[in-house]
Amino acid sequence: ARTPTQAAAAEPVPLVSPGNWIGRLNEFLAQRRHPPLSKHAFASTKMGPDHAPTFSVRLELLGRVVEQRGSTGQPLQDVKHAVARAALEELRAGGCGTQGPQTGPSPPPSPANVQAA
Repeated sequence: ARTPTQAAAAEPVPLVSPGNWIGRLNEFLAQRRHPPLSKHAFASTKMGPDHAPTFSVRLELLGRVVEQRGSTGQPLQDVKHAVARAALEELRAGGCGTQGPQTGPSPPPSPANVQAA
């Protein structure tokens, strides 16, 4: 009989943690021969006071835009992961043109206060 430690060692180790939706999205893109997200793929806007900010995060991916606003006080990184999860779910459902790399210029961000995140 195998011990729990031996059984756990025999199971494949995921490449990214379950809550790492950015990593999961990059894995999905890599499996389909798309380049990974760059550190500049996400554009964020901070609203509200410094002690209770609200972040809006935008991700343009394969010709589609996924945008989400976090709740007040929610960390920016959490909002980025929520956007990555929404994009991944859309890709899995067949959206965002998963056939191959897309080329073409990206439109510039519209708000003046957009920051590279």
